[in-house]
Amino acid sequence: MNKKIKYSSISINSIAATSLLIFSLIIMTIFTVGIPNNLFAASYGYVNTSGNVAEVYADSVSGAFTDSINISDRSGVMLINSVSDGNIVGDQVLGY
Repeated sequence: MNKKIKYSSISINSIAATSLLIFSLIIMTIFTVGIPNNLFAASYGYVNTSGNVAEVYADSVSGAFTDSINISDRSGVMLINSVSDGNIVGDQVLGY
């Protein structure tokens, strides 16, 4: 009788461990695949060819350069990290 209980507790523990492993893998997959890439993106400002300050969202500076539409040859990108920085978006830059 004791062996039967011991074997059944081992099988219950194995089932529980397997279920926990499968559940963990499902949760990891949901968080890895389900989170959009731009969730961790930052906001960058740049001057476009019309001389207007535009905004782009990217996960890196090189991504900001790549994703900037009509970026001016003389423009760089600026990390926008506060509300006051965001106020420049839409402004006109003279000399472009």
